[in-house]
Amino acid sequence: MNILNYNEVITLTNFILRTRMYITSESRISITSFICGFEIGSNSNYRISELIENHLEKNYELKKSSSGWPDQLNAYAKKKKLRFSIAFKKILIEIISGDLKGRAKSQFYELIKTKLKNMINKLKEGFEINQFWADDWSFLVDIRKAWFKNLWSDEILQVFERLDNELKTPFQGKTVKLSEHNSKMLIKLKNEFNNRIE
Repeated sequence: MNILNYNEVITLTNFILRTRMYITSESRISITSFICGFEIGSNSNYRISELIENHLEKNYELKKSSSGWPDQLNAYAKKKKLRFSIAFKKILIEIISGDLKGRAKSQFYELIKTKLKNMINKLKEGFEINQFWADDWSFLVDIRKAWFKNLWSDEILQVFERLDNELKTPFQGKTVKLSEHNSKMLIKLKNEFNNRIE
C-alpha cells in the first residue's frame, strides 16, 4: 500500500470530521461522488476506493462487489447496524490511521483529539445532544481500536469508556437534554477528562 501524502491525509480527515462543509447531504450518493472526485484530483498511484475494498475484505471478510465499494461498504453497515455515512467514516479512519507516518500522523491525531475535546467540552447542564453530535461520537470513539488507544493515556481511555457507556444508548435518533440523562455524571466525567488531559 502506498503511503498517503500529507495533503491527502488532511483533506480526508477534514472530510470525515466536517463532512457538511464538503457535501450538502451525507447520503451514499454524495459520499460516493466525493470519493470519485477525490480520486480524479489525486496525484497518488493508489485509489481510495481500492483501499476501502481491500480493507473490508481483509479485516471484515466482506468480498469485493462487482458493483463497487459502496455495495461492499453497505454490507458492512448492515452487519454493524450503522448508517452508510457512519460506516464510511469508521472504515476511512481505520484506513488512514493504519497508513500514517511522520507529520501526517501527528496532524491526523491532533485533528481527531481537538474534535473530541471540543465535543466533550460542550457537555453541560441543558446542552442538547442531537443526532449530529451522537453520530460524531459513534464513529470517533472506538476504544477497542489501536488507532484510538494511541491517542490517549490509559487513564484517559478509562474516562472515555465511562463516558461512552453513559452516552451510547439513549441518544439514538432523537435530541435529548443532558438534564434528562444523568447530566451530573456526564459533567463529572467531562471535568475528570479535562483534569487528566492537562
